[in-house]
Amino acid sequence: MIYLFTGCFLSATILPFASEGFIIYALIKGYSPFWCFVSASAGNCLGSTVTYFTGVFCNNYVIKRFFPVNRNSPAMKKAIERLHRYKSPVLLLSWIPAIGDPIVLASGLIGIRLRDFMFYTYTGRLVRYLVMIFGFIWIW
Repeated sequence: MIYLFTGCFLSATILPFASEGFIIYALIKGYSPFWCFVSASAGNCLGSTVTYFTGVFCNNYVIKRFFPVNRNSPAMKKAIERLHRYKSPVLLLSWIPAIGDPIVLASGLIGIRLRDFMFYTYTGRLVRYLVMIFGFIWIW
């Protein structure tokens, strides 16, 4: 299950991984759906929190040096605009590939409260995994 945790963690950071493949593979191999859910959720939520804090601390020299964040890139401008318009509930969509990571990073950049970030981001990600795992069980 450590590979599932690690894969889901990495997929929630700004690295281009898809956690769905890791979960489906684990379920096909016969791992418990409950433990797949726990491992994937923990890794993915922790990874999104790392991305959030990267945004929070992006002005720090060390972070800026290794993770340069261009606030003027089209993806970041769009993410910041959406966060300003829709506020924290837009984080429910942070699990969506391609738009989720910029939204999470932007939430740290603009100073969304950690409590709000965790509630909306974790809720969206947990629901996604529940639907995916139950859907897999139902189809398989």
